[in-house]
Amino acid sequence: MKWTKEVNKLIIKCYIKSNPTSREYRKGMLAFLKEEGVCEFIERRLADRARTIKINEWVSDVEIEEIRRKISESECVARMHENSALVVNE
Repeated sequence: MKWTKEVNKLIIKCYIKSNPTSREYRKGMLAFLKEEGVCEFIERRLADRARTIKINEWVSDVEIEEIRRKISESECVARMHENSALVVNE
């Protein structure tokens, strides 16, 4: 796989979604990447790549914040849908 800017952003997105403070974040990264339709990585390689991207600033802080904001928004929308489904089922 070629390491494009878009692939780097996708890896950072999976890193953020995987809760990097957790011990199991590598498995989470791999699972999120598989959800995105990319599964050519092993856990360690993926975690190393995320660290390299951050250290070398291949994805800017502004881009990382934008990714975080989009994740937050999509999680909020998902919770709203879950809550509305609960209300309808009651």
